[in-house]
Amino acid sequence: MSYISKVAVVTKAPLAKSMIKMTINESDRAFFINMKHKGLEIGHHIQSIARKYFGKVDVFPIDFVYEAMRHRTNILEEYELIIPVGGDGTFLSCAQLIANSDQLFLGVNSRPEHSVGYLLELRYDSEFDEHCRQSFASVNDGNISVLRRKRLKLNIEEFRDQTDTLCMLGPNNCFALNDVFLGSIDLYSNLSYRFRTRESSPETVESTGCIMYTGSGSTARAYSMSKVSESAIYTILESLNIEPNPFLLAKIHQAIKGACYFKPDSNKLAFIHREMVVNSEHNCDRGYSDRIELKVESRSPFIAVDGFSKNLPQDASMTIELADEIYDLHCISLSKKSKFY
Repeated sequence: MSYISKVAVVTKAPLAKSMIKMTINESDRAFFINMKHKGLEIGHHIQSIARKYFGKVDVFPIDFVYEAMRHRTNILEEYELIIPVGGDGTFLSCAQLIANSDQLFLGVNSRPEHSVGYLLELRYDSEFDEHCRQSFASVNDGNISVLRRKRLKLNIEEFRDQTDTLCMLGPNNCFALNDVFLGSIDLYSNLSYRFRTRESSPETVESTGCIMYTGSGSTARAYSMSKVSESAIYTILESLNIEPNPFLLAKIHQAIKGACYFKPDSNKLAFIHREMVVNSEHNCDRGYSDRIELKVESRSPFIAVDGFSKNLPQDASMTIELADEIYDLHCISLSKKSKFY
């Protein structure tokens, strides 16, 4: 008998005036769902397969789930298995709504031809149905491995309004699975901020932004900031009078790429000061810690948490730390070999 009885399939499908009306518990507010959206079609296809293995299987558009949260109703909290369908963004959106929980996540990449989907275990392709049945059977039998992805926890005074996307779990209950980015609204301006890790004294940093990330996030935006192109390696080798042959270029590039990643269950919080202005006070543009304190000292700052952004006052203060184990996101892992290396 399955130890999972309730499953929620969450898809990326916009709210629209269309064929079906959904209401939020006792609220008199109704929402109309576009039933012809591909995301919902895939969601209902997964539902038809999952019903053979689990007791209750429901399908929800992610926008509807967020609207329900704004009415203080967390639709997802009663489900034991959550299946986000879409890309990594849909997966991150679902994760935003889960705090301290043993709920399991199993992501489905609905457009594998367009999305890498580092967080997603299943691909919606010609072999999907068979892989889906095998996966559900394994879950049904309890024959699965679970990857506990570490998360970051944010404490920001301005995060108080629970109707705001970043505050729906309540004040000081904002989590990031991938990364937190602090930057300036003006893309051509530097940001000045006081920066302190648990191991260091406060220092003033000027850069175009600071990204703080987990092992899950090391394959995302942070990697784009860290990577070194083969053309840059070629130029460096030439300047050192070293023959830049293809084998050596590929070997160095692969080594740098591997050094950028770390495992999603690692107890590490990494940070990078993007395009940092080097000065006498602070000249290290990256590192690791488990707790970071920041205080903005310039105008027009904003913060992005797993892609959700919010403007901040110019004197905003915040603490970003590695969340306790109870806040780990429990993700079903179907791969024998890690996709991170």
